[in-house]
Amino acid sequence: MESYGFTGEFHQTLKVELILTLLNLIQNLKVEGIPSNHFFEAIITSIPTTDDDITKKENYRPIFLMRIDGKILTKIPANQIKQYIEKIIQQP
Repeated sequence: MESYGFTGEFHQTLKVELILTLLNLIQNLKVEGIPSNHFFEAIITSIPTTDDDITKKENYRPIFLMRIDGKILTKIPANQIKQYIEKIIQQP
């Protein structure tokens, strides 16, 4: 996968300015349907969990690297669902 798109730092710095752009993206998706697969492409890689022996696979954990736009797009409905779940399930 080639490196393209903007970083999380870019989105965080310009989050107010990007709100309308992301809203337009979401509205276009409602009309046009699901975006192409490259929008949700990801790389899975491993990073060491400790300073222990890096030759052992148990000392690594996978990390999922995805385009920030795809992350934002999937997080919106997840947060909406979370709100409904919290209303339905009462915590003791």
